Amino acid sequence: MNAQDIVNTVSTRLKLDPAVAEKAVATIFSVLEHESPWRCQRRDLHQDRGRRRPGSQS
Repeated sequence: MNAQDIVNTVSTRLKLDPAVAEKAVATIFSVLEHESPWRCQRRDLHQDRGRRRPGSQS
């Protein structure tokens, strides 16, 4: 199911205006993306940049 199908399903089932459903789905996707483990791992990698590893030279 693609994003447009999700918007259409939400709009139909909840009897929402399609524009309102699109905003709601976009908000939900944004939260899921923000909270995803992949994002957390990526953020941790960025925080590790510039730190010297034990035993490294320079």
